[in-house]
Amino acid sequence: MSSVETRQYDPLQVVGSWTTPGTFGVVDIMDGTIDGEFAAVARDNPRFAREHDRAGNTTRVKNNNRGGTVTITLSASSPTNETLANVQELDDLTETQVGVLLLKDLNGNTVIEADGAFLQDQPDPTFGAERGTRAWIFECSAIRVHNGGHRLTSE
Repeated sequence: MSSVETRQYDPLQVVGSWTTPGTFGVVDIMDGTIDGEFAAVARDNPRFAREHDRAGNTTRVKNNNRGGTVTITLSASSPTNETLANVQELDDLTETQVGVLLLKDLNGNTVIEADGAFLQDQPDPTFGAERGTRAWIFECSAIRVHNGGHRLTSE
């Protein structure tokens, strides 16, 4: 008889911060995230690609660009929107608000670290019969991802 494993996941255990220089310091970027998908990583390109010639010879090509984007989706009601808007407005004036972004899944051991992280711009607001969301896009010069699993409920 095989044993069945049960894993645990609580979305409130996914934490994240963006460390900015100066006035704002460390910003909790996960305060006010929405139900559903609230954090997404998109890399600029795959780490390796395969090229071939007409004879079928293959070359594995390493792409050294490790950049990409991290998108955090907040409730339009979240006070974090005000903080991020203020940081982005300061960046418009000083061009200095570039820092380190960190996401951790405390349910297990997934970690995303991004260097050279800055806000692309403020999200375009939308309004409707529901509260709405604001998707903040961080451009990052280098993203490192360690995909881990979730812990067993008995751990």
